[in-house]
Amino acid sequence: MSADAARPGASRSGTAPDARPVDVALALGASLGDRAGSLQLALRALDAHPALAIVRCSRIYATQPVGGVAHQGFLNAVVRIRTPLAPLALLDLCQSLERRLGRRRARSWADRVLDIDILLYGTAVIATERLRVPHARLAERDFFLACLAEAWPEAPNPWTGLPWAARLPASRAYPVVGVFPMSTP
Repeated sequence: MSADAARPGASRSGTAPDARPVDVALALGASLGDRAGSLQLALRALDAHPALAIVRCSRIYATQPVGGVAHQGFLNAVVRIRTPLAPLALLDLCQSLERRLGRRRARSWADRVLDIDILLYGTAVIATERLRVPHARLAERDFFLACLAEAWPEAPNPWTGLPWAARLPASRAYPVVGVFPMSTP
């Protein structure tokens, strides 16, 4: 499915002629090299893009690898942005940024320099070959929910209308290892 199909009226540039900005939750993760530095570089690159506005960032959480071949612990955060970009245009931008900052896609769930996932795109439900929103494992990963609760506490679950934060178990705690600045240089 093309970006045009993912957002009716989208142009080749990935935005609709009358596109209204949409709030989006992006998950940032890193498990190789200077993990906090990679997240900071990603945040700066997102902030510098003319079609993106950073609304709020979560703290950085330290988590263990989930479900695969990764060996290093991850640092994770969620950034709430506002953008007129169509979902697949935003996905292309995120994947381009990952490559620019050193990501090599070897296999799923492997250690990585940077991972940027679209968790939520407003209240849209998207199921294409390339993109699934809400993120396929959002409800299963407490660290996504913890970060999302900080960056966008009222983010609505499109199926229930309730905030995703309501799904976060109160008993689960992840170590907080840093705080993103609210504004970047």
